[in-house]
Amino acid sequence: MSETCGTINPDAWVQSLIGVTDCQAGLLGAGGWQGLSGSTLFNILLTGLLTLAIARLGYRLMAGQVVPDDIVVLLLHIGVVIALATSWQAYDRLIYRVAMDGPAEIAGELFPGAGIDAGNLPARLQNAYDTIAPPPEKAVASPTAAADPNGAQPGGTNVAENATVPESLAMTERRAAAGVMVVSGAGSWMAARLALALLLALGPFAFAASLFPASAGLFIGWLRAVIGTAMAGLAIPIAISIELQMLEGPVRAALRAGETEIAGLNAIIWSFTLVILGLLYAMHRLAGGLTVPLPLARTGQQGIAETQSGAGVTAQASISSTHSQSHQHAPTVMPAAQSRTTGIVRAVEARERASSLSVPTTTAPALVFQAASAVGVRTIRRGSQIVDGARRTASDRGRLLSQRPEAQS
Repeated sequence: MSETCGTINPDAWVQSLIGVTDCQAGLLGAGGWQGLSGSTLFNILLTGLLTLAIARLGYRLMAGQVVPDDIVVLLLHIGVVIALATSWQAYDRLIYRVAMDGPAEIAGELFPGAGIDAGNLPARLQNAYDTIAPPPEKAVASPTAAADPNGAQPGGTNVAENATVPESLAMTERRAAAGVMVVSGAGSWMAARLALALLLALGPFAFAASLFPASAGLFIGWLRAVIGTAMAGLAIPIAISIELQMLEGPVRAALRAGETEIAGLNAIIWSFTLVILGLLYAMHRLAGGLTVPLPLARTGQQGIAETQSGAGVTAQASISSTHSQSHQHAPTVMPAAQSRTTGIVRAVEARERASSLSVPTTTAPALVFQAASAVGVRTIRRGSQIVDGARRTASDRGRLLSQRPEAQS
């Protein structure tokens, strides 16, 4: 990887460091995704998860926890997962290029309108570092070597090569401030790029995790992290550009006056270090507010809620049926099967009404499904009424037979 992206140039190490890191981030994101998606272990894992997801969908369909329109949405979800976890062309155009190249394109449109010069930031950052912390000056010969024009001593060493001139305190502070500027600016920029590349390389795992409600949080967290890191790649260049514009005036004034100390250097650099940290926090807070209504997770919660509401309706119907029967026929205790049948019928009707109100069904298969459900409900109701009537008649006939004189004798 290092041979492909080159090495760091000592004469322009800040610019080359940013360039090499950006190149390696691109190789990590694209090559890592292709290596992970093409591995045998991931293919086996994805096949097993898809099998379980389809089996779960079929079971929920038989249990009546999925309405017809949600079936189409769930199948589309499975198709999207297969496409983005196995096809690099689809992932590259929909996810990778948007996350890696999108912030730069947005910056190209946003910065000029705001009067911010963000062009060729690595070279400008390198120039600022060279100006603030120039290379040490070459040492001069000491007075003891003036007698020898070549500056040679008896040991054969050259005084002009070995003698050093101590730096002033102002120059030491300038070097420290320049190092903080590179770490806070270039360092945070490179960290954001590498983090984004690693997240994009783990994309197949994230999309596979979205198949089930229990693991859907991993996909949502991954998506929030990708968006937040991509937005950080947009916010950090803004801070670096404004910081370089702020430093330009004091640095030029110090160079014109021939002074070593630069007015306000530490204050400007440390202030923009805090600005970069604040922007990173703001971008991740912004991405943290993202919510993704996954179909599988949403339908599972709705199914649980509908099951609980159906159980409540069944219990309420059982109590009301028992009370009404006790008022009509006090001596006779009706069996629990009658109240259960009535409760099931009413629960099915309530679920049918709720599904028809929440999701409009306009397709032909949906209409056929609703018609069949209505016929089934009416059939169950009619059968329950016949069974209840037969039981009531048998109970009355037994009571009359027990009251005859022949039976008493």
